[in-house]
Amino acid sequence: MKHIKCPYCGLEDNESYEFDQEDGTVECVDCEKEFNVSRTIEITYSTSKIACEDDEHDYKIDCYFISKRERDYTAKGGWVNLREHDWTYYRIEICCHCDAKDIIEITKDECDFALVV
Repeated sequence: MKHIKCPYCGLEDNESYEFDQEDGTVECVDCEKEFNVSRTIEITYSTSKIACEDDEHDYKIDCYFISKRERDYTAKGGWVNLREHDWTYYRIEICCHCDAKDIIEITKDECDFALVV
């Protein structure tokens, strides 16, 4: 309930903000009956990530990915397996601050080296 509402006549007081106690009694300006009022204050917070300015991301390597299949709309199931020499290798980097992703195509040697280290 946003405003104090008289339990007798239903009048809503648009100036409820003037009631500055947790508990108390007030008199209805319409029916003039006195009633109890209890005020509850709720505090909520919201958060968001800090956006990186001017694309100044702080990327860290998240993972490596090897694409061993490709989309083939003529094949049953829509995907076909590639021969190893046709695989595509990627390094995926994610910004530590805003989670922006950068997907970088790399060579097989770079991927092999990274997986060994």
